[in-house]
Amino acid sequence: MPLRDVLVLLVEDNPDHRELGRVLLTHSAARVAVAEDGERGLEQMRQERPDLVLCDLKMPHMDGYEFARRVRRIPNWARVRLVALTSFHDDTAYLRTWSEGFDAHLEKPITLEKLDAIAERLGISGKPVSLAAKRAGVPPRHEANQARPKPSPVDSEPRKGARTIAPTRGRSPRR
Repeated sequence: MPLRDVLVLLVEDNPDHRELGRVLLTHSAARVAVAEDGERGLEQMRQERPDLVLCDLKMPHMDGYEFARRVRRIPNWARVRLVALTSFHDDTAYLRTWSEGFDAHLEKPITLEKLDAIAERLGISGKPVSLAAKRAGVPPRHEANQARPKPSPVDSEPRKGARTIAPTRGRSPRR
C-alpha cells in the first residue's frame, strides 16, 4: 500500500466527498486529517505537517487555487505534495492546477486505484520521507525554490475530443 503511514490532509467542503475520501485513505493505511475549507486546511497544516494534501478546487471562501498559492508561499511547506481534487475534466483546469502550484491533478470520483497511482507518480510510498526529519526536528527536506516534477493526470489516455493547448512562451495561462 503506497500510502501506508503517510500523513494525508484532505481539504474538501462537501461532507459526502470528505467522508468518502477519509474512508478510502484509511483503507489505504494512510494517517488522515480532514478540513472542510481552505482556512481550516491551513490551520491543519500548521498543526499536523502532512506529507500529502488532497485539496478540492471549488470551495467557498477560499478555493483550492488560493489554498495552493498560500501553501507555496511558506518555505517550510515548499515540498509538501499538493494534489488538486476536481470535477473539471479539461486541459485548461489541468494547466491551471500546475501553474498554481499543485503537483498532480486527480479527477473525481476518487478511487483506491487513482490514489495509488498518484502516490506512485509523486514518489510517495511506505513511511513518509520526512518522518525521520520530523522526529529529529530537522527543517524541511528541500529548498523552497527546488523544482517540482511536472504533474500528470491519473488517466493517461486522452479523452475523446480533448483539445490540446499549445504552451505559452514565458507566460502562465490566463486566469
